[in-house]
Amino acid sequence: MERPSGRLRLHAHAPHCRVELTKHWQEADKSMLANHVPDIIAGIEGMAAAMAPLVEQAERQMETERLEREAEWRLYEIEEDKRQIRESKKESLEQLDSIIRHWADMQGRSGFLTQLEQAVASLPEPERASVQARIVLARELPGSLDPMPRFRKWRAPAERYAPRHLEEE
Repeated sequence: MERPSGRLRLHAHAPHCRVELTKHWQEADKSMLANHVPDIIAGIEGMAAAMAPLVEQAERQMETERLEREAEWRLYEIEEDKRQIRESKKESLEQLDSIIRHWADMQGRSGFLTQLEQAVASLPEPERASVQARIVLARELPGSLDPMPRFRKWRAPAERYAPRHLEEE
């Protein structure tokens, strides 16, 4: 059971997080720590001699681990870059498809209204004016048939995402 003994204890350890090297000295019943100063000095000097190669080994291990982490992070960034490139291509294609569908819808409406205008010529005069007025209203309803404003808003894949790690592919 650990409990205070009233005796002094000197504890020396390596000041490196990866080196497990410790030594301790404790007063005995009739022996004071001051009487063991030469032994303590010799023990600490011995620890210092043993510690140097251990610290070098720990530093090499830490450097190796750091390089591994950097390589893993680089691979992650490259994979993330590839994913972002795929995503930007997908989004760009979806936006372009939406523009094309809208243009096709507008062309369909325009063609429909053009055929109605041609058919109006065969209607009796009182009905013809009414139908022509409705066709004019129908042409104004969807807005401009020009696809250029929508196409100008389209963003190409490279405009959506600029690859950062292109050289690694």
